[in-house]
Amino acid sequence: MDTLLDYIFIFFFYSNVGWFFESLYCSAPVKRWINRGFLTGPICPIYGAGAIVMDVFLAPLSGRWYLVYFGGMVLCDIVELVTGIILDKLFNQRWWDYSGKFMNYKGYICLKHTFIWGGVALFNVKLMHPFFKSGFALIPDIYRNIILGIILTVFVFDLADAVLTSVKTKRKLKNNA
Repeated sequence: MDTLLDYIFIFFFYSNVGWFFESLYCSAPVKRWINRGFLTGPICPIYGAGAIVMDVFLAPLSGRWYLVYFGGMVLCDIVELVTGIILDKLFNQRWWDYSGKFMNYKGYICLKHTFIWGGVALFNVKLMHPFFKSGFALIPDIYRNIILGIILTVFVFDLADAVLTSVKTKRKLKNNA
C-alpha cells in the first residue's frame, strides 16, 4: 500500500520530529538549546528508521493495543541497540549512554526507555501515522516530489559532511594517541 516515496516522507518527518523532541528533552535541564543530531540539520535518522519499522510491523496490529505497545518496546529497542552499536563501531563515539540507568544493556538501551518506546509506538500507530498519512495524501504528487528532492539533496550533503567530519576527527585522535 505504501510507496517508496511514502516511506521516505515518513523517514524525514519522524527524523525531524524525533530530533526536535530529543533536543528539547536534553535542553530543558541545562536551559540552553542542544542539537542532539548526528547531522548539522534538524534530523535524527534513528527516529525515522524507528517510525518505518513501526509502520511496517506494528500498524497491521493497530487493533490490538497491547501488541503495538509490547512490539514497540522490542522493535524500538532493537533499532536503538543496533544503531548505537553501529555508530560506536564506525565513529568510535556514543551519541547516548544509558550506563547509569537501571537495567541497561551496555549503555545502548535501558528499561526506562524501553517502556517509553512502547508508549511512543502506541501513540504513533494509533494517532500520528493515520493523521500524517492522511495529510500526506493531500499533497499533489508534483509537490511531494519537489519537496522530497530538496530534502534528499540537503540530507545527502549534510550526511556526507557529518561522515567526513567524523572520519577526520577519528584520524586526528588516532594520530595524537
